[in-house]
Amino acid sequence: MRGRYTRRWTADEMIDHLATFLRQAPAGSLDAYNEWSRENDAPGGQTIRNQFGSWREARTRALLLLRSLWTDPREGGATQES
Repeated sequence: MRGRYTRRWTADEMIDHLATFLRQAPAGSLDAYNEWSRENDAPGGQTIRNQFGSWREARTRALLLLRSLWTDPREGGATQES
């Protein structure tokens, strides 16, 4: 039986790592993320899936974070205004 498990990353930290990966990666696949996570001391894909229920849900949340940063001038992002 496995002993007590202590989560190393919060949900927000997991999304931050995933958003960083998505900014850098040519494709947002789970396999590509797992390789990236090993090289960047980030939570593995299974840990993220366990937290958010699916890879798709986690990726959607990370993309929404990136969108909010891109569209919020307070975060240094561009705006939709012309």
